[in-house]
Amino acid sequence: MGPITKIADFVPVLQEHVKKQGIKRGEWIIGYGYDRSNLAEGRELLATELDPAFADNPVMLIHSSNHGAVLNSAAFEAVGYDENIPTPPGGVINRVEGTNKPAGFIMETAFLPIFGSMPQPSERELLDTLEEAQQLYASVGVTTCQEGATHAKDLVFLRKGADKGIQVFSHRNGDAAIDMMIDGARAAGVTADQDRRTVIIHSQCMRRDQLRQYAEFGFSPSFFTVHTFFWGEEHMANLGPERASFISPMKSAIDKGLICSNHSDFSVTPMDPMRMTWSAVTRQSRGRKVIGPDERIDRCESLKALTINAAWQLREEDQKGTIAAGKLADLVILDANPLTVETDRILDIKAVEIFKDGNSGYKRLAA
Repeated sequence: MGPITKIADFVPVLQEHVKKQGIKRGEWIIGYGYDRSNLAEGRELLATELDPAFADNPVMLIHSSNHGAVLNSAAFEAVGYDENIPTPPGGVINRVEGTNKPAGFIMETAFLPIFGSMPQPSERELLDTLEEAQQLYASVGVTTCQEGATHAKDLVFLRKGADKGIQVFSHRNGDAAIDMMIDGARAAGVTADQDRRTVIIHSQCMRRDQLRQYAEFGFSPSFFTVHTFFWGEEHMANLGPERASFISPMKSAIDKGLICSNHSDFSVTPMDPMRMTWSAVTRQSRGRKVIGPDERIDRCESLKALTINAAWQLREEDQKGTIAAGKLADLVILDANPLTVETDRILDIKAVEIFKDGNSGYKRLAA
């Protein structure tokens, strides 16, 4: 969704970033949002295409999933990756054709150790950027965000201490991982009437029979319908039409009586509630193909997935999610009605102003 659509775009965008940030010779240049599927060439970027402009700076362009990156030669040298580095189980290291030299793109277990050992900002630096981050959410009409993948040390920073009986938010993307969660719940004696509100993040490539088990154990899915836009056609190619069409099966889940929310997995995809709303209603890919027409839902249900249902999953339905006396007055004013505009106009709707606990927290400047 950014300015890069072809390989020639990378260098000028990065050069502008270096200039703006005052990055010096030898310092890391880190970008985020890399995605081969949005490149006209349809292939991964090579280290040698970055080297001429950034011979003296290690460059890391992190994949939008946060599971991989493209590195230039200086970056590979800095992290100790050369032709002798083996590809670890579950990892990807693209190699220069005919050699064992890393070509640029690495993924999963080949990337995560590098990512985990990168220098981290101090608490002071984090605090200094917190207001800017909150304004980013507010600018698109988000009044509550929830961190679903927190490292222990970051959890201490975000919330001092943790009581027993913490509600479980479990990341489960494929049906085998979901089976593991179901087996665990069964072994633990979990039942729906206990009102644990176990939230299964993504619930993406699941099977139809698992929806019945969600109802049995009181699981509540948080779906990721914008995947049908960003990578729907890749899912069709990789999984086949039957499985791809059942990605984030929100309509089937609602029909089973499940309470469902929708999310963007930001920063994997942009923080854009209107695109989330639109994707649940249309399930259109970048190429305007409908990925799973039977899983489309109406606009009202789509908005509920971002408001009252999300509040219920966080056990905050008595404070948020609907407009009622005694609630927090977390409100968003939009410049158009998503229930009545033409379907594709949903994507153009902007947040005019948000109120947090009744107080104005963001106001869009007049054009």
